[in-house]
Formats: sequence, structure tokens, C-alpha cells
Amino acid sequence: MSSAIFDASVFVPLFVEMETSAPALRCAEQYEVVSLDHATIETANAFTRQVRTKRLAAEDAVVAYRSLVKMVRWLPTQPHVEDAFSLAMALDHAVYDCLYVAAARDNQLPLITADKKLARKFQDTLAGRIIDLYDMPETLP
Repeated sequence: MSSAIFDASVFVPLFVEMETSAPALRCAEQYEVVSLDHATIETANAFTRQVRTKRLAAEDAVVAYRSLVKMVRWLPTQPHVEDAFSLAMALDHAVYDCLYVAAARDNQLPLITADKKLARKFQDTLAGRIIDLYDMPETLP
């Protein structure tokens, strides 16, 4: 099974039914799920938001978070910060998003995201190896 970098925007749809759930699940079945360790914080925050908006019960959020932590191969964020910082300044984008782009580029892996803006902006940077869950191709790279 090949690997792919999943950004934090992909994780909640794996556990909460939404527009991007089916493509997120398809990607999680096809690829080894790899992400950066800081995604645990982003995702915990996203699960908290789901609880506040009553889309997810608190106990289900805890179960989902624990399941996620076990299913992902976590990479350290720190080795990608300088590259992400350069990308962020060059392309006027948030560093925390650029971390995923840098990790995908550094590891020569596809990047899977549910962030349309990120997908459009970094398509050339990742040489066609970015998968937008809102516009997922029939054949995955």
C-alpha cells in the first residue's frame, strides 16, 4: 500500500458524516494514512467544534480522536517548518497549511486535503500530486 500525507481537514470527515466523508474514506482505504504530529492539535480542535455545534457527542469525539491517533503514522513537524515558512511567505498562505505541503514534497508523497484554497494554490508546487476531496479524480495517484 502506498502512503499519502493527509492534512487535518481530512480527519473529521472520516468520523462525522459530511460532504467529503466518502472521498476521505476512499483515500484512507487506498493509502497508508500519514500526517504531521501537529495535526493532532488541529483535529482535536475540530472535534471540539463538532461537539459545540451538536454534530457530535462528546464521548463520540473522544472515541474518534483516539481512533485517529492509532490509525495514522505520525511524522514530526519540526523538520518541515523552515520549508513551510518559505512557502508561506512566497505564496501568502498560512504556515500550518504549508507544513503539509512541505511534508508531501519532502517525502515525495501525494497530499490529500479538503481545503479547496490550498489545493488550488499548491497544485503546481506538488506537481499534480495533490488530491482535493471536493474534486477527487477517478484514479488516485
